[in-house]
Amino acid sequence: MNNTDILEQISSQYYDLVNIIFNFVPMSIKRQWNKKYHSECTTENPVRLYTFMRAIIREDHYFTFDCYLKKKYFQWNKPRPWFYKNMKFPNYIEFIRYFCQKNNSGKCQQKLLLFEGELKPNNKKKYKKIKVRNIRWNN
Repeated sequence: MNNTDILEQISSQYYDLVNIIFNFVPMSIKRQWNKKYHSECTTENPVRLYTFMRAIIREDHYFTFDCYLKKKYFQWNKPRPWFYKNMKFPNYIEFIRYFCQKNNSGKCQQKLLLFEGELKPNNKKKYKKIKVRNIRWNN
């Protein structure tokens, strides 16, 4: 046997082992490796979605933010009041805008603006009144 024959056998066995091990890795771990696996596997809802979204915005993970935005936009845009630190937002999308601006996550804010621009370019409706509630004891 030549050295090249031995090397070919070793390399073919190596790829076989990698393929076998790769099949046992769960998709939840594979989706963290690159965009291909992230877009292939379905975006499952985490147990605490809103806490997870705040963490994504704080760390400016725009690709993951874009996936959840495309999936949940219509649910988040419904007019349901959202409360956060004595502030009342008309819906969750307005809260996301505020939170992106507060945490300087420009990429997430840009993804939100681009998505809304593609969705409805003529609608310029923007909520003007964000109420601040002061509920404190005065002695």
